[in-house]
Amino acid sequence: DEAFELEPVQPAADQRPVITGAVSCVTCNASLKGKFADGVCECGTTVEYSRFGTTGFDGQTPVVGETLCSRCGYDLDGLKPDERCPECGLSIHKTLMGNALANSDPAYVTTLARGALIAEWTVIINLLLVAGSVYIGAFTRMPGMFAIVGALSMLLNVASLGGWWMLTTPDPALGALNPGQTARTVLRVTLVLMILVAGLNLVGAKLSMGPVLMGGMLTTSALFSLLLLIVWIVKLYASMSYLAAIETRVRSSELGYLIGSARLMLNISLGLLIATVVAVFAAPCAAVFFFVVMVISLIILFARYVGMLDALRSALNVARVQADQS
Repeated sequence: DEAFELEPVQPAADQRPVITGAVSCVTCNASLKGKFADGVCECGTTVEYSRFGTTGFDGQTPVVGETLCSRCGYDLDGLKPDERCPECGLSIHKTLMGNALANSDPAYVTTLARGALIAEWTVIINLLLVAGSVYIGAFTRMPGMFAIVGALSMLLNVASLGGWWMLTTPDPALGALNPGQTARTVLRVTLVLMILVAGLNLVGAKLSMGPVLMGGMLTTSALFSLLLLIVWIVKLYASMSYLAAIETRVRSSELGYLIGSARLMLNISLGLLIATVVAVFAAPCAAVFFFVVMVISLIILFARYVGMLDALRSALNVARVQADQS
């Protein structure tokens, strides 16, 4: 079949065959021309599966090139799709269908699901803590309360680090093919930075009446608070990008919608924050309006964000059950 004509890749250092004909992915219909025969489409479906499916899958055509079992990472090169992985027993046909978490190691999916649960609840508790601290600051005068709130926030950051670290655990079966690798790295770095900056912020609060920066315009505490805000924004973007990569493995339309919605609200909130800061100096009356709208957008953002994590947790629990049954 001309559509599946294969030719060596140049330079000679890499002789893996590539697809040269007009071949489309059987899952998302994207063109696979130029991709390695042992590669993967952006949607997660292997090129091999599209090749078999389009030509009339009979289970007898051997796998071409290095294709790792989606459960244990065993190289399936030369084996037939209707056989089972000799290492873990997973149907090779399921591996060729893509990198769905339903075909992964159940223990790995369980780790992701537990991480999603922790990440979800740390966000919820953190929001309640912020609301409580705002109430305390506005209506009460409790000595030492802000130090307690700061300490609790630090503990929540540590718990969040643990949950997200579990949720961002690379799939050992996929190796370098793990989706969302860049987002995973950025997310983990920001999680560590949040703890470090939050700790510095607590120290800076003690120094707020002391050292100042930028000619007296910015206190040490304010600087650390600004750094924490920047790291927090980067963490939100990185987490959404990473969950978008995970969504390709759980195939949840609800999760995909919530990720897109949360990202949109984050963009709007960030734009309103910038508009508020500019208006403070250019048009103070308008600053109040921008601030109120920003608060509303932040409420919607966090509702979407929590919903996104909840949808992820549900999808991972379904994938865990399916992985146990496969």
